[in-house]
Amino acid sequence: MGATFVNRRLAPTGQGAVVPEDAARDPLEELHPTAKAILIAARTVLRERGMAGLTIEAVANEANTSRTQIPYHFGSRAGLIEALFDWLFYEVWMRFLRPPGEARPMTIRESLE
Repeated sequence: MGATFVNRRLAPTGQGAVVPEDAARDPLEELHPTAKAILIAARTVLRERGMAGLTIEAVANEANTSRTQIPYHFGSRAGLIEALFDWLFYEVWMRFLRPPGEARPMTIRESLE
């Protein structure tokens, strides 16, 4: 369990938040394939139905998996939502730090130089 990856990867340090060297990797790579499918399905459901429509049943149907897989991988609906927003935040954060035309995101320190 525990699919929260942003808090670990983008944790602030004593000198301000910096993006670690491995931050350019897709954070979903470290997840079990079912957990990855569930997060992708949750993003789709959120986009199409909004927060009220983001139910365990809707996400499980979209991911073509059993509804019991969501609590197994994320603990609860709240855990799924936390992991989903962590992932969405990570995507936005990486876009903010990536200069136009560059594949690798910049660290905050690099962006300030």
